[in-house]
Amino acid sequence: MDQGLYQFAQQYQRNINDPETLNAYYGYLMECMDEKERIDTAREEGREEGELEKLIGLIHRKMLKNKTREQIADELELNEAEAEILENFDKYTYLLRQE
Repeated sequence: MDQGLYQFAQQYQRNINDPETLNAYYGYLMECMDEKERIDTAREEGREEGELEKLIGLIHRKMLKNKTREQIADELELNEAEAEILENFDKYTYLLRQE
């Protein structure tokens, strides 16, 4: 066996049996998992915000064409939550302008 590899194996055996090293390693792993979860959550929230902004843009364009709320809801095949956005369209656009 190569001398460098042998020394690495010996050091690895010492570290794997050291409680302090194991605790530090597991702590690092937990931090990595927490960070991944935060990133995934932020990514999902960003997608939801983007979908909402896209829907508001579609509604706005259809309103500029003088379509009724019923026509817009029918054309966009809105579900209940999306239909609520349509009903409160003025409030949503005001909030988006404030951000």
